[in-house]
Amino acid sequence: MIGFQYSCIGGVQPPDAKLPPYRCRNFAADPPEKLFCRTHADGAVLATAPDSAQVKMTFASSPDWKHDLEEFVLDFKQRERKHQSEIEQKHIQHAQAFGRNPYAARPGVVDSGTPVFGSKGLEDVSLILVDGQLVGAGLRRTGGYVQDKSREGKLVLVLNYSNYGKPTGGLSLRAEGFLKSLLRATWGHLHVWANPPSLDEGQRFGKIMHTINAGWYKPDEVPIGALDYYEGRWWLTDIGRQRW
Repeated sequence: MIGFQYSCIGGVQPPDAKLPPYRCRNFAADPPEKLFCRTHADGAVLATAPDSAQVKMTFASSPDWKHDLEEFVLDFKQRERKHQSEIEQKHIQHAQAFGRNPYAARPGVVDSGTPVFGSKGLEDVSLILVDGQLVGAGLRRTGGYVQDKSREGKLVLVLNYSNYGKPTGGLSLRAEGFLKSLLRATWGHLHVWANPPSLDEGQRFGKIMHTINAGWYKPDEVPIGALDYYEGRWWLTDIGRQRW
């Protein structure tokens, strides 16, 4: 039925009992019939649903995109990019704290989380369901920003959702329409990462974040499916070649 890899939905218990079970890195044995790996028997403890999520949409850097993002996404703040080596070091430490090889998921790239749809991810997928489903699950919009990676030829729109942050003010109708057009579009590449609990002190300690990375914006093509979120799990809903 499905043409992609899918990670086991079983939960791995951290050494620290105060932390919640996080998603297994093994592949499910036989999706969609069996969603546990061969080392997790049916009925095993499930991975904990996320407390927060980030939806990242990457565009080719251009004056037009920069203008559109600045004009329409008025409630979002700009954030300066952290040094890449600093980010990588934090990911390495996070992975090692949970006994994971930081390079296992993507050789040469540092990761601490689980690639829900395997190393290849999904292709030609819409995000149209994601915003409403996250909000319906109690993960409110808590802001966002545009990450300027012009030196790499990219601009990244980041939307934040959480069940503990302060909700952002509502966007204007124009901005909501612009955002919906982005979510409705076809994305050539899409990856979902389910991360282990945060070890940062403060309100984020023990919180689990999922990250949705979308790239290769294809507004003139029709998606083959839509990313679907339910009870902490992600799936691909087959919609056929139909426009929304």
